[in-house]
Amino acid sequence: MKTTLIKSFFIGLISLIFTQTGIAQKSDYELIYKELSPNQKEMLEAQHQMMIQNRHRFRETLSEEQLTILTDKNLTQEARKKQLKATFSKEQKNMLQAQERHMHQVRNQFRESLNPEQKLMLQERLRQRTQNAAENDELQTRNRTQNRLNQGQGNGNNNGNGN
Repeated sequence: MKTTLIKSFFIGLISLIFTQTGIAQKSDYELIYKELSPNQKEMLEAQHQMMIQNRHRFRETLSEEQLTILTDKNLTQEARKKQLKATFSKEQKNMLQAQERHMHQVRNQFRESLNPEQKLMLQERLRQRTQNAAENDELQTRNRTQNRLNQGQGNGNNNGNGN
């Protein structure tokens, strides 16, 4: 479970840095937000604000070439990440590594603040979310397949109104 949380936050951090919309993905902890103490909520808010500031600082270091890669609509998100990462300067890599180390420390502090009930609740909600995501992916795949099949079927008069 610990590995899953770490991976989840790392993926969240990377997506924050690389998404072209700049909209942060919600933290897994938002699944139990209403169950958190005021101190825990404050820790999460501080973490969120720091991530926003660091993302802004990092974006300011991007070159024109990197910005072009970041906004290239012809690339998949994975290809965009790979090409962008290949162009990072040593300074940019150091920024990302420092951010990752700091976020790891903050996450550990937060995890230590969770009581056993909160930990169990978080684990259960993450399991449910993972299961729902898998079911949603399967449904989307089936819908895409059905749409492709439907595109090939028609009455052949090509008038565009389905008659």
